[in-house]
Amino acid sequence: WSRHLAWSYYDGPPLLAYIIRIVQTIFGTSPYVLKCIGVFCVALAAGVVYLLAARMFDQQVALRALISFWLLPVVQATSITTTLDAPLLLCWSLALYWGWRWLTEDKLYFLYLTALAMGLGLLAKYSMVLILPSFFFFLLGATNRQHLLNPHLYIALGLALLGFLPVIIWNAHHHWVSFAFQWHHGAAHQGLHWDTFGLYWLGQLGAMNPIFLLLLIYGGCRLRLASLRAEQFLWWPCICVFLFFAYNALYQRSEVNWTLPASVSASILLAYYVGRFKWRWLWRAGVIFNIVVMLFLLFPRLSPWLPARAQ
Repeated sequence: WSRHLAWSYYDGPPLLAYIIRIVQTIFGTSPYVLKCIGVFCVALAAGVVYLLAARMFDQQVALRALISFWLLPVVQATSITTTLDAPLLLCWSLALYWGWRWLTEDKLYFLYLTALAMGLGLLAKYSMVLILPSFFFFLLGATNRQHLLNPHLYIALGLALLGFLPVIIWNAHHHWVSFAFQWHHGAAHQGLHWDTFGLYWLGQLGAMNPIFLLLLIYGGCRLRLASLRAEQFLWWPCICVFLFFAYNALYQRSEVNWTLPASVSASILLAYYVGRFKWRWLWRAGVIFNIVVMLFLLFPRLSPWLPARAQ
């Protein structure tokens, strides 16, 4: 894939191919080097989660958010493989971090750094586009609407979308085959399927950890999702991602990893709710649960019920 660089590819945008090419040119071609890309991207994303949580709340929430994020089964699965999700997760977390700094510090260069992260994210995976409605719905709030009158916001948005131009050019020369594939793969409507809808939520319970996900939902409902400005900022990405793929699951199967970007803000919200409602013992139980899941994920031979071929 990375040895035949192109503007884009059939199954997705080109950023990961470029990263693989650069890294293997510097460090050599080996499975170890290839796997380190996923580890590195997720580790950086975890660092950004910590910094964002510390800026929004405090160091204790930040540490809890870091632990929660790193131990999520879906994040662990992303870190041990090198797929489109790894750079997407990094770009998504950077867009949230720089976006929050722009909103709270009103410095234009943070707005353009946010646009840079969005543009790179669009080159990482198509689902990065869901961060745009997340920001838009947040800015529609009464305390944030003045930002919608800022012309720099639309210049930055234009620059972010300009980063997607290579994908458009490639598709224009290939009969829009990639867009058609993604539409039929994840958006085409083929009649309601309640079984896939149920499987979607079961998958999210496994990907997020049932304890963590239920605490997150209960905490959000208890505070009506709008107690603090920081909460509103974090909840919109969760809502847009989870509901978009839940709607998709009504018609066809949704993969568990598609909601991965929501794990960034979900981890910070969870960490805040744990401190706010004194749920530390429940959170520790969730951490232990995730560690056990992670051990089985990393060491399949610990699962005696798996057949030999699967191990």
